[in-house]
Formats: sequence, C-alpha cells, structure tokens
Amino acid sequence: MIILRNQKLYLASLHSDLDRDVMIPMVPNDEASKRGLGKTKLPRTTFYPSIDLAISGLGEGLTGKVVYIYEPVGRINPLSKTYPSPTENPFQETQEVWCLTTTRLKLVTKVRVNRKIKDNILKQYTPRLVTKSFPKWSWSDLTRERKTSKVVWVTDENKSSITLKPEIKFYKSISDAVKNLENKKVGKEYYVYKPKDDSKLEIIPTDKDELLYDKPIKLFQKAKILITSNDSYKTC
Repeated sequence: MIILRNQKLYLASLHSDLDRDVMIPMVPNDEASKRGLGKTKLPRTTFYPSIDLAISGLGEGLTGKVVYIYEPVGRINPLSKTYPSPTENPFQETQEVWCLTTTRLKLVTKVRVNRKIKDNILKQYTPRLVTKSFPKWSWSDLTRERKTSKVVWVTDENKSSITLKPEIKFYKSISDAVKNLENKKVGKEYYVYKPKDDSKLEIIPTDKDELLYDKPIKLFQKAKILITSNDSYKTC
C-alpha cells in the first residue's frame, strides 16, 4: 500500500444526515467484494480525491437527485489512509482512497446531478468477468446558486395557509406552476399559495422551470383558479 500525505478527500452520499457522524470501516456490498476480488474484503471507508470521482462512485440512477458531499474532520492519520494497489483494488481508474479507521465527517456542500456525461463500465476478469459502473456526471453546486425570487405554489388543497417541508418545488409564476401540475384536471379548481406579503425568498434554481427552497415554509392562499386547458387557467 502507498501511504498518502496531506490531500483533499471527499465522500458523496444521498443521505443528508451524516454531518458529524462517525463512519465505521465496512466491506462494500458490491460484486467485486462478494467474489473476493483482490483484497476487497478489507473493511474501509472509501474516499475520492475529487467531487467528480466521489459522485461517480455512487454509480447509476442519479439524474435529478441531490447528493451531499462530505470531507473527513481534521487530518486522517497517514498510517490509516491508503491508496490501494492493483492487487487490492483492481479498478484503479476510480482513484479510491481507503480509510481503515473510524472517521468523522463534515458536510461541505450539496449538489444536484443534472445528467450523465459518459457511461463508464470498468471490467476485470477473475477469471470470470466482474464489472463496476463508474459513470461521469454533470452537476451543479446548490450552495452557490441561490437567487432571490418570488415563488408560487399551486395545489387542489383549499386552506387559508399551509406549511411545506423542505425541497418542495416552487415556480416563478402561476402559469409555470399550472404547466407542471401533476395529474391536473381541466375544469377543476385549484388554489394559489405564496409567502406572506408576497415576499421574496432565497431559493435554489434547477435546470427546469422549478425552484427549490430547502427550509420549512408557511404559505398563504392568495387566489383561486380554474384550469381551462393543460397549460392555461383563469382566476375565479
């Protein structure tokens, strides 16, 4: 094993609650580990030298998902941090860094995965074929894209006010909200909600018409509309 010195390391996860958690080394539940390829049964926490590689390490099915990026807290003891050799990790393209002792994490940013740039299937023969999906993804840093905007939310729920959980999708206008309504019915009445006093919020734009707000928020009913077609409405 090659001992690493000072180096930025990242761990990507779909879980938002790992901040300050202690990671206990474990054997990954992947095909290579199940087949005993190399020394893949060695318990470890896997880090990567870049955010791109850390996201690739999550594999497939990430389009549109929020991924949380963590770093180790403090300096990892060099004796417990290793770059696995080809006999230990046959998939050297991943550039994995293994930490063999418990490690506390800190959340450094969160990103939205936009689309897959490239399929990347790594292959090894042991002597049977073993594969590992390691695609390249494009992503946007959500903590640096915040903008101030007025927001609208449309639903068929008729209440004076409503409290929404984080990560609810908003829109800049009633027209955008109507266009993106799921299971909408022409001829049905819907209700328009906005923040108090129609104030602006610091929101997260996406690559669609949607806006995201990552805190709980209370909205108030401002109008009632009637859906007249798939993309149009009139105020009641």
